[in-house]
Amino acid sequence: MGQVSPMKSTDLFSLYSEIIMRNLENHPGIKVGGQNINNLRYADDTVLIAENKEDLQKLLNILKKKAERKG
Repeated sequence: MGQVSPMKSTDLFSLYSEIIMRNLENHPGIKVGGQNINNLRYADDTVLIAENKEDLQKLLNILKKKAERKG
């Protein structure tokens, strides 16, 4: 039986961040082409997008809570 290749830390980070960021899907952002967008991600970079400071703070609070739960 062959050895199983361990996941790279970058793969684990991508999986972890995807799970956490999905919690933002139904929260306010900006409309682009009729679609709500509240975050942009590339590799290990993330940008949160909101129309005002209050909505941005809500996004941050949600991410913080979810990240703390996931460890």
